[in-house]
Amino acid sequence: MKLTISEFGRRANVSVRTLRFYDEVGILTPSNYNEAGHRLYGLEELSKLQQVQSLKFIGYSLQDIKGLLTSERNTLNDFKDSLTLQLQLLENKRKEIDQAISAVKRTQAITDSGHPITWTLLSSILFQEEHIDDQVQWAKENLSEEIVESFIDVPSTDWERWDKEMLAISTEVKRLIANNVPPSSSEAFAVVTKLTQLFTENVEDLEAFSKQLEAMQKHFDDNPLEMEFRFPNTFTQEEADYLELITQEMENQAGDSPPGR
Repeated sequence: MKLTISEFGRRANVSVRTLRFYDEVGILTPSNYNEAGHRLYGLEELSKLQQVQSLKFIGYSLQDIKGLLTSERNTLNDFKDSLTLQLQLLENKRKEIDQAISAVKRTQAITDSGHPITWTLLSSILFQEEHIDDQVQWAKENLSEEIVESFIDVPSTDWERWDKEMLAISTEVKRLIANNVPPSSSEAFAVVTKLTQLFTENVEDLEAFSKQLEAMQKHFDDNPLEMEFRFPNTFTQEEADYLELITQEMENQAGDSPPGR
């Protein structure tokens, strides 16, 4: 059986362009040509193509495939030795895909919420989805185990609720800024109170949490860029500055309150 490249490609469900590329890079070179110099493919080439397709299916690169199929050494032993690494690579890829799917679903819920959304907010959430393992590891090194567990042992339904409440708070902050509501107002105080409650709702020891946050804030004050690289701000710079002013006003008023009040 000798087939032209187009007929062979049609039967094997492979494009002529792919077959020509395989020939050019030395992965699948036909052993025969017709009088016009056109490539001819037979059963030997079909077997080789099926080997290439099988290795591609389990994630091997064309460079790896070429090394395995064109080497004069006993490549079956090399192939066996490489399977453990290949399995790890595929499992890592599956984890990345699962994270991407989770991020898309979470983003869909956010965009369907009806609240105004900024790229700052979206990129912060997507960054968290992509780098959650690094963030958790950093938290374990800098916060108590109890506090870390209170944040990571949260079901996905709670994260959906958290996102919706965060969006509502973000919308309220935008409204306050647009209406020039002073940071010392009760409305401004209310939005920071909601934000604080949202971040601490799963924390049992608020005093210990507060002390650790103060230490963490001092660390970030000494290393200002680290915060942005590890935990991008959910709010725009204008919103973050406004919230900081509100917090300062709340602290000032608390400091001015008589003892016992």
